[in-house]
Amino acid sequence: MEQRGRVEIGERIKRYRLEKKLTLKQIEALSGVSATHISEIERGKSSPTVGALSKIAAAMGTEASYFVEEDELPEVSFVRVGERRRYRFVEPPVAIESLSGTIPHSRMSVMLMAWESGAVATGEVNRHEGEEFLLVRKGILEVFVEEERYILKEGDSLHYHASNPHRIENIGDSICEALVVTVPCFKI
Repeated sequence: MEQRGRVEIGERIKRYRLEKKLTLKQIEALSGVSATHISEIERGKSSPTVGALSKIAAAMGTEASYFVEEDELPEVSFVRVGERRRYRFVEPPVAIESLSGTIPHSRMSVMLMAWESGAVATGEVNRHEGEEFLLVRKGILEVFVEEERYILKEGDSLHYHASNPHRIENIGDSICEALVVTVPCFKI
């Protein structure tokens, strides 16, 4: 690893450790990596192995990728209405606006989704890791989770484990709009 990259990783580790108010000895106890080695990494005198970096990150409650990302992400994401990332899909006819930006360690996505009448958002049956939360703002959705059918009208919400087979459809005669939160992040 080149000197500049080594120093940046070390600085990020130290800054994060200090923000978490953790000592080198505490990280050593949690990670099994010696305090001396962690100090050398923080000062740019040594490069961490992938294994050591993963252990240090886990000890601080984060992932190793946080310390090696190209860009440092802001701690707070402020998204103005005119600056939302927007996606439009033809099949199924669904529009998505990302309401959440990117912050370090984020595990959720918050979106505003709009289904045209008759649009089936997740195909016949969908299942994946994580959780989903829906809050209907306008229109009517039919959601199947396992074999159970839920009709969501304006103001209704539903929260479920996405590993359960599920299917979402706009059964109304106009656009249905819902706030959707997914954990982990929804990748488009």
